[in-house]
Amino acid sequence: IFYLSYSFHLIPITLFCLQTWTSSIC
Repeated sequence: IFYLSYSFHLIPITLFCLQTWTSSIC
């Protein structure tokens, strides 16, 4: 359950990082 909630939280962060990679927000 902890692993599931962690991976669900990690997916939006990864997508956001990929979208804003050119802005160096990551």
